[in-house]
Amino acid sequence: MARLVRHFWPAREIILDSCARRQKITLGDLAKRLGLPLARQEWAGLLDLIAKSETAKTGYDITKAVIRKDTGLSWYFSDLRNGAPPGSTPLDRNNPAQVAAWDRELEAMFDFYEARKKEAG
Repeated sequence: MARLVRHFWPAREIILDSCARRQKITLGDLAKRLGLPLARQEWAGLLDLIAKSETAKTGYDITKAVIRKDTGLSWYFSDLRNGAPPGSTPLDRNNPAQVAAWDRELEAMFDFYEARKKEAG
């Protein structure tokens, strides 16, 4: 992960931009925009750092907008606001209630970052 840590700020900005445009981003697209290879085991650590940082600042885990290409869903649905560690609760695509809750949280997050972008001009 040490190799990816230096990409914390650019990765965060790309994810924030996606949220402000109300768009999800695949891990592959994030890697491509950063000019990096896709090695999931390393990405988890970077995304966990971003999740902790942004949740502490705004209450939103922006990494929930980073999705799997095969499912269109996030890997995790961890409740960082209530103390759960990032990546501790896998998002179960076969659990309609959990998927609906993720979708509602994503929409609220998109509302927040879209409004923030408009305020910034």
